[in-house]
Amino acid sequence: MAATSSDDPQSAVVTDALKGFGPSSASCAFSLDLSGQESANCNWAFSYRSEEAQNQFQDMLATLSACADPAFGIESDQPVNHPDFYDLRMLHIVGGNVGLSLKDKVALQQTYVFLRLTPTR
Repeated sequence: MAATSSDDPQSAVVTDALKGFGPSSASCAFSLDLSGQESANCNWAFSYRSEEAQNQFQDMLATLSACADPAFGIESDQPVNHPDFYDLRMLHIVGGNVGLSLKDKVALQQTYVFLRLTPTR
Protein backbone atom coordinates (compact mmCIF):
# COMPACT_ATOMS: atom_id res chain seq x y z
CA MET A 1 0.00 0.00 0.00
CA ALA A 2 1.38 3.36 -0.91
CA ALA A 3 0.51 6.60 0.78
CA THR A 4 -2.25 8.36 -1.08
CA SER A 5 -3.84 11.77 -1.01
CA SER A 6 -7.01 13.33 -2.26
CA ASP A 7 -4.99 14.74 -5.20
CA ASP A 8 -3.26 11.42 -5.94
CA PRO A 9 -4.74 9.17 -8.67
CA GLN A 10 -4.39 6.25 -6.25
CA SER A 11 -6.89 7.93 -3.94
CA ALA A 12 -9.74 6.82 -6.19
CA VAL A 13 -8.50 3.24 -5.95
CA VAL A 14 -8.34 3.44 -2.15
CA THR A 15 -11.79 4.98 -1.74
CA ASP A 16 -13.30 2.54 -4.25
CA ALA A 17 -11.78 -0.37 -2.33
CA LEU A 18 -13.08 0.96 0.98
CA LYS A 19 -16.51 1.68 -0.48
CA GLY A 20 -16.63 -1.84 -1.92
CA PHE A 21 -15.85 -3.29 1.48
CA GLY A 22 -19.29 -2.46 2.83
CA PRO A 23 -22.73 -1.49 1.57
CA SER A 24 -22.88 0.74 -1.51
CA SER A 25 -24.05 3.69 0.60
CA ALA A 26 -20.51 4.58 1.75
CA SER A 27 -19.42 8.15 2.20
CA CYS A 28 -15.64 8.48 1.89
CA ALA A 29 -13.07 11.23 2.35
CA PHE A 30 -9.43 11.84 3.22
CA SER A 31 -8.32 13.48 6.45
CA LEU A 32 -5.09 14.63 8.08
CA ASP A 33 -4.16 13.94 11.69
CA LEU A 34 -2.15 16.36 13.83
CA SER A 35 1.14 14.90 12.59
CA GLY A 36 0.17 15.44 8.94
CA GLN A 37 -0.47 11.73 8.25
CA GLU A 38 -3.30 11.25 5.76
CA SER A 39 -6.00 8.60 6.17
CA ALA A 40 -8.80 7.37 3.95
CA ASN A 41 -12.10 7.25 5.82
CA CYS A 42 -15.46 5.74 4.91
CA ASN A 43 -18.67 5.53 6.86
CA TRP A 44 -22.00 3.83 6.47
CA ALA A 45 -25.18 5.08 8.14
CA PHE A 46 -27.84 2.69 9.46
CA SER A 47 -31.02 2.99 11.47
CA TYR A 48 -30.34 3.68 15.13
CA ARG A 49 -29.11 0.56 16.93
CA SER A 50 -30.06 -1.63 13.98
CA GLU A 51 -29.07 -5.26 13.80
CA GLU A 52 -27.91 -4.56 10.24
CA ALA A 53 -25.25 -2.13 11.54
CA GLN A 54 -24.05 -4.61 14.17
CA ASN A 55 -23.89 -7.40 11.57
CA GLN A 56 -21.98 -5.17 9.13
CA PHE A 57 -19.47 -4.26 11.84
CA GLN A 58 -18.97 -7.92 12.80
CA ASP A 59 -18.65 -9.03 9.14
CA MET A 60 -16.07 -6.33 8.41
CA LEU A 61 -14.17 -7.15 11.60
CA ALA A 62 -14.04 -10.84 10.66
CA THR A 63 -12.70 -10.01 7.19
CA LEU A 64 -10.12 -7.57 8.55
CA SER A 65 -9.05 -10.03 11.25
CA ALA A 66 -8.02 -12.48 8.54
CA CYS A 67 -5.68 -9.80 7.13
CA ALA A 68 -4.36 -8.50 10.45
CA ASP A 69 -0.82 -8.98 11.60
CA PRO A 70 -1.10 -11.65 14.33
CA ALA A 71 1.90 -10.14 16.16
CA PHE A 72 -0.22 -7.11 17.02
CA GLY A 73 -3.66 -8.69 17.31
CA ILE A 74 -6.77 -6.55 17.50
CA GLU A 75 -6.79 -3.65 19.93
CA SER A 76 -9.90 -2.08 21.43
CA ASP A 77 -10.07 1.57 22.36
CA GLN A 78 -10.74 2.74 25.89
CA PRO A 79 -14.36 3.48 26.86
CA VAL A 80 -15.67 6.99 26.26
CA ASN A 81 -17.63 9.07 28.73
CA HIS A 82 -20.85 9.96 26.92
CA PRO A 83 -24.24 8.31 26.46
CA ASP A 84 -23.75 7.10 22.88
CA PHE A 85 -22.39 3.61 22.24
CA TYR A 86 -18.87 3.37 20.79
CA ASP A 87 -16.72 0.36 19.87
CA LEU A 88 -13.39 0.83 18.07
CA ARG A 89 -11.08 -1.96 16.93
CA MET A 90 -7.59 -1.20 15.65
CA LEU A 91 -5.60 -3.61 13.49
CA HIS A 92 -2.21 -3.60 11.82
CA ILE A 93 -2.11 -4.84 8.23
CA VAL A 94 0.67 -4.97 5.68
CA GLY A 95 1.36 -1.36 4.75
CA GLY A 96 -0.90 0.35 7.22
CA ASN A 97 -3.22 0.55 10.16
CA VAL A 98 -6.98 0.09 10.14
CA GLY A 99 -9.57 1.42 12.54
CA LEU A 100 -13.09 -0.02 12.45
CA SER A 101 -15.73 1.44 14.72
CA LEU A 102 -19.41 1.18 15.49
CA LYS A 103 -21.05 4.33 16.88
CA ASP A 104 -24.61 5.01 17.98
CA LYS A 105 -25.61 8.65 17.59
CA VAL A 106 -28.81 9.14 19.55
CA ALA A 107 -29.20 12.80 18.52
CA LEU A 108 -29.14 11.73 14.86
CA GLN A 109 -31.08 8.50 15.50
CA GLN A 110 -28.47 6.66 13.44
CA THR A 111 -25.75 4.09 13.96
CA TYR A 112 -22.57 4.39 11.96
CA VAL A 113 -19.84 1.99 10.91
CA PHE A 114 -16.57 3.85 10.31
CA LEU A 115 -13.53 2.43 8.52
CA ARG A 116 -10.19 4.28 8.55
CA LEU A 117 -7.08 3.23 6.63
CA THR A 118 -3.81 4.95 7.46
CA PRO A 119 -0.78 3.91 5.39
CA THR A 120 2.43 3.40 7.33
CA ARG A 121 5.17 5.83 6.47
